[in-house]
Amino acid sequence: MLAHVRLWRVAVAISLPAALVAGTSHTSRAGEGSAPAPSVSPTLSATVSAQSTTAGSSARPTSPSSTDILGASVWNSHVLVITGQSLGGVTRGMSSAAAAHAAGVAAFTEVGDGVLQPSGPLGSSQPRLYLSNFAGQPAASVGGDFSCVEASGSASGTSSVVTTRGPRLGDPGTRVREIYGAAANFIPMPTTGGIDPNPGYVVHQGQFDLVFKLDASESHVIAIAGGLAPMTPSECNG
Repeated sequence: MLAHVRLWRVAVAISLPAALVAGTSHTSRAGEGSAPAPSVSPTLSATVSAQSTTAGSSARPTSPSSTDILGASVWNSHVLVITGQSLGGVTRGMSSAAAAHAAGVAAFTEVGDGVLQPSGPLGSSQPRLYLSNFAGQPAASVGGDFSCVEASGSASGTSSVVTTRGPRLGDPGTRVREIYGAAANFIPMPTTGGIDPNPGYVVHQGQFDLVFKLDASESHVIAIAGGLAPMTPSECNG
C-alpha cells in the first residue's frame, strides 16, 4: 500500500512539469502569432499610400497651363510677358512715373503725341517697348497715363516678348491661330490708310484686347500690343 502511494506521488511530480511546459509553450506560440501584427499593418499601409500617391502624381496632366509662362517685371529681362493690360510689371492704369518704376527705367520720354518710351538709347537687338494713347478709349477717361502697351520689332536672342499662351514676337502668323483658335479674330489691313496700317489678330480678354500685328504679307508677328478694347492691329502705334 505504501509503495502504491509513493508511485502515485512520483507520477504527479513527473506530470506537473509537463503541464507547465505545455502552458509555457502555448503562451509563447500565442505571443509569436500576435507580435508581428502591429508591425506588418503600418508597413503595408505606408506602401499602399506611397503607391497611390505615385499613381496620382503620374496621372496628373503634364501639359502646361495658360499661366505657366512667367516673366520678370523689368523691361530689360530675358523673358517679358505681355497681356491685354500689361507688359512685364507695367499695367495699364498706372501713371507714367509708376510705370517707369515697374519697368526698371529712369523715366518715360514722350517721343510723339501720346507715345512714351524709356529714356536712353535702345539696343539694336532689343525690341522696341513703349506706351501709347492710340488705342481703344482715351486713357484719361479710365485713369492712368496710357491706354496700351506694345512690343515691336523682330525676334531677339537677348530678349523675348511672349504671351502667357506661348506666341511671341517674331513668330509665324499661323502660330497665333494655332494657339488661340477661333478666339483670334483676323482683321485685314485697312484700305483707307492710316498712321500705321497693319493686318493682324485680335484676342478679346474682357475689357482688354491682345493684338498681334502682322507684316504686309501676313507671315510674321511684327508687334504685340495690349490695351483697352476695342482695338485693331492699326492702333497702339508709335
